[in-house]
Order: sequence, then C-alpha cells, then structure tokens
Amino acid sequence: MIRFQPAPGTILNCDFTGFVAPEMVKPRQVVVLWKHKSNAKLVYIVPLSTTPPLDAALAVQLPKLPIPRAGQDPTTPIWVKCDMVYTLSTDRLSLPVNRASRRAAASPININVSTPELMAIRACVAKALRLT
Repeated sequence: MIRFQPAPGTILNCDFTGFVAPEMVKPRQVVVLWKHKSNAKLVYIVPLSTTPPLDAALAVQLPKLPIPRAGQDPTTPIWVKCDMVYTLSTDRLSLPVNRASRRAAASPININVSTPELMAIRACVAKALRLT
C-alpha cells in the first residue's frame, strides 16, 4: 500500500483482489494515467499485460518489460491495455521492489513510462473510450 498519490506515468503493482472475471483478478503492474482531482486516495490506471491484445488498436506496446519477474525474459513483449481503465484506491497499489540481489533487502524502486509513451497511452485510452 502506498500513502501518496503517484504521478502520472508511474508504474506500480496493483492488487485486484475482489474483482470478478472478466475484470482483472490477479496482481499485475499498472500505469497511472491521472491523479483524481478531488480525492487524494484515488488514481486512474491501466493495466500492463504480456498477453497480446485482441485488438491492437486498443493497446500500446512498450519496448520492454518495465520490471521483469524472476526468471522472465526482459525482452518479453508488454502491452498497456488501454480499454481497461480503472479508478482505484491507492490502498491497492504498491511500489515495485528491486530484487536484483538475493543478499540485499528488497528495496522499493520508482519506475515511469516516458512522456511520449504516456501521451500515446492517453491517446489510446481516449480512442478505446470513444472520446476521439
């Protein structure tokens, strides 16, 4: 759980426990789209997935995995699922941790998509929501 409202473009871990399929139902990484204007405990997010999208026009492919899992190839394709926008509590979010060293304690890291990637994601979300 984080105790702050993360900046747009921040990549975080999200716990989707309690949701019902076909909603997201397992923990996964997400990108923060926007901060909520009037409630500091809420943010708008879109999930990341290694599963190719059914409609490529509704997803943005990132050049590499932002935070590879143990044993996962860092060149695995990753998509931002722009048609799956959520407004979530920051209580569901946590910072990714650096597990590069088995000896070192896992320490939180701050990872962000680039500004051009965030702009592409937002444009794709607008298209997915039929706002453009």
